[in-house]
Amino acid sequence: LLLLLRCLSAAAVPVETRITGVEGEMRTNVEVSLSLKRAESLDSISIWRLRQMSRDARDEVGEALQAFGYYSPNVSVRLSEPEADGLPWRATVAIEPGEAVRVHQPKLNISGTAREVPAFREWLSDWPLPDGSVLRHPPYTESLSRLEQIAEAHGFFEGRFVKREIRVERSRNRADITVDYNAGPRYTIGQIDYGDTGFNDDLMRALTIVEPGQAYTSDDIDRQREVLARAGYFEQVIVAQQRRPEDDAVDLSYELEKRLPNTYRVLAGFGTDTGVRGQLGWTRHYLSNRGDQLDTRLGAQQTDSEFVLRSDYKHPFGTQPGNFLTGSLLLKRERDRFRFQDEDQVSTSPRACWRPASRWVRTRASFRATCRGAGTGFSCPDTNCWCAANWAIPKRTPSNSTCPSQAIHASSISILPNCPNCFDSKPAATARCAATVLRP
Repeated sequence: LLLLLRCLSAAAVPVETRITGVEGEMRTNVEVSLSLKRAESLDSISIWRLRQMSRDARDEVGEALQAFGYYSPNVSVRLSEPEADGLPWRATVAIEPGEAVRVHQPKLNISGTAREVPAFREWLSDWPLPDGSVLRHPPYTESLSRLEQIAEAHGFFEGRFVKREIRVERSRNRADITVDYNAGPRYTIGQIDYGDTGFNDDLMRALTIVEPGQAYTSDDIDRQREVLARAGYFEQVIVAQQRRPEDDAVDLSYELEKRLPNTYRVLAGFGTDTGVRGQLGWTRHYLSNRGDQLDTRLGAQQTDSEFVLRSDYKHPFGTQPGNFLTGSLLLKRERDRFRFQDEDQVSTSPRACWRPASRWVRTRASFRATCRGAGTGFSCPDTNCWCAANWAIPKRTPSNSTCPSQAIHASSISILPNCPNCFDSKPAATARCAATVLRP
């Protein structure tokens, strides 16, 4: 029994491992690959197993260094018994990496129509292991993985490697790389099913930026999702894809969940300069199956009874997403500070009517119609047709005023039909008309 206990004690020992000769990424990879290093996390290990690990260390280090182009390292392993009871065994792994293996004229080939796709040409030009470079396996593996991703993203779903090989001549420290990739046929966009969206086909066609028959790219599909999501009509957007290998096509189907039609906003507050103030807002995200929208906001404050009422109506226009015909109605009453001067153009000595800067209350009503792109990648130059009328009435008349109490009425009209993308016409000349009426 005593002999058995001594044997068990000898079989249960901890270990510490020290590595010399390599740093950085190589050292990290050696530590991950080395059994002696992993054994440090164990409370104890048998001496027999410890000696077995020391014999395996040379092969483990050799494989770890091959990833960085070192195929002929010199590795020595030494085990040292503990100097006293309770201390760990010590393992020292000394490494001399030797000379690195270098790449010799890599042979890269992509067959089929993929060679004409810019993304594949860029992959060839960005090959990370040119002639004379040190053979490193991580860039090689990452580059091949990237090639498969490019093929998938551009509709080459049947692509495969005909050959991918690294042949190393250790005696010459030379590596020959061969990569032959057959991309196969390129898939196109097939049928597009809008599903039951609750909106008419004209709107859905305007919100669809891909067309049947065009070359497939995942970027176009992602952009299509973004257009549908940013349209403001849907709570959930899914663009499902179904491949048809017999036709080399990808069918799309929309799975769209309409958002709630109304959004309400209420805001209230108080300020020493404004008194009680509040804001009300109502947005109707769709008034009909045409996708027209209405946004109305009202803000008011106690001081000077100021208020702003604005309502915007948007109607989808054209065949591109994000283009709208917009009508805006604005009614506001606000405090203003300004000076007014009138001159008699007939008199050789102009007669000035001047009122010092003071508090005025101005009421304004205006209407604006615009044609505008909503930032989805399609734009339409702004086209404005607006009318405005202003009334400015003094809250008080300063004692040093040289003008009688009066109201000022001004109106203006500006027509800018400059939107060839919307109206398919050449830009027209700008027409402006303005009038000012003074009434004592």
